[in-house]
Amino acid sequence: MIYCASCKNKTSTERCLRTPLKDTIFCKTHVRCKTHRIWCDVNRIDEKVILLQKIWRGYTIRNWVGRTGCGIKNHSGLAGPGVLKRSLCHNEEELITMEDKNSVNPLDYFSFEEGGKIYWFDIRSLNQNSFDKLKPQNPYTRNPLSIDTRQRLRKLCILRYNRNLPTLHTNPVSKTHEDITALAWMTV
Repeated sequence: MIYCASCKNKTSTERCLRTPLKDTIFCKTHVRCKTHRIWCDVNRIDEKVILLQKIWRGYTIRNWVGRTGCGIKNHSGLAGPGVLKRSLCHNEEELITMEDKNSVNPLDYFSFEEGGKIYWFDIRSLNQNSFDKLKPQNPYTRNPLSIDTRQRLRKLCILRYNRNLPTLHTNPVSKTHEDITALAWMTV
C-alpha cells in the first residue's frame, strides 16, 4: 500500500497513513499545506538505505571473491582459493582461452583444490566444459569434480545469470527436440 509522504502533523515524526491523491505524493490534507515535512527527510531514511546498500554490496563481493580479513580462517568464497593470490595456482594458463592466470578478472575466476594442487579456470570455460558431461571432470587430470566444487560452480553460475553476466563463452545452439531435452536433463 502506498502512503502519504508527509509526517502526520507539524510536531510528529510518524508517517501519515492516508492514501495519496492521484498523481501526487500527498493525501488530501497535506496537499494543501504551504510547507511540507517529508517523512523520509525528517527521519533521515536515505542515509539508512545507503548504509544498508553499502553493507549488502560489500557482503556480496566478499562472498563471491573471498573473505580475507573477516576472521574466518581459510575461507575463500565462491570463486575458490587463489583468487587474490594467483601464485598458489598450479596451472599458468587457462585451458580454453589460453589467458594468463594474472589477466583473468576475479569475477570470472573459479578454482578448486585437487590432490594438493589448486587448478583455476575461467568460470565460463569450466561451465562450457561440464555442459556435455553427466559428471564434470577436471580437464587436466580427468578426475571427476567433487560435489562441493560442483555446488560452488552452480551457485556462481546462478549469481552470474542473475546479474546478466555470461555463463558460457558461446551459447549452445540445439536444433532438435532431443538435443534440447538432453541439455535440460544435463542441467538438472
